[in-house]
Amino acid sequence: MWEVSLSHTNPLTGEVVRSYHTVEGKTEKQAAKRRDELILDLERKGGTLATGMTVREFMESFVDYKEQSGTIEPSAVRDYRGQAKLIAKYIGTERLTSVTIGTVNDWMARMTKDGCAPKSVAKPFRLLKQAMRPKTSSPRTPATSASRPSGSRRQ
Repeated sequence: MWEVSLSHTNPLTGEVVRSYHTVEGKTEKQAAKRRDELILDLERKGGTLATGMTVREFMESFVDYKEQSGTIEPSAVRDYRGQAKLIAKYIGTERLTSVTIGTVNDWMARMTKDGCAPKSVAKPFRLLKQAMRPKTSSPRTPATSASRPSGSRRQ
């Protein structure tokens, strides 16, 4: 099993979108062939599966990918799932392609207004930023462009 992360430019918005997939192959060469077949299949279906994907679906896919990769501890997976649920509570129904810097900043402001401490707002923000960070150089995404909340600690 090989994990594949594909980045492409959404033709509607011009933004870079990442999707995660698993391919099978006994050798790296076989996996690369399956990856190429997957890319061709996605192009035939209109270029991207992620254009209609909600933030909730994207975050679930990202956390599943991280879990299956085996690169993070089970406790980190639980933490990521909790952070993804917080993100979904506020902006989960938004289409990934419609998320803007304003969307992210408004979400963080609503969390703060709801009584969340700055650290509690920063953790899901960092996870969204990590998930949306493209592997290639590209224009800024809403999550990488938004600013982290600041404020004094609660005593």
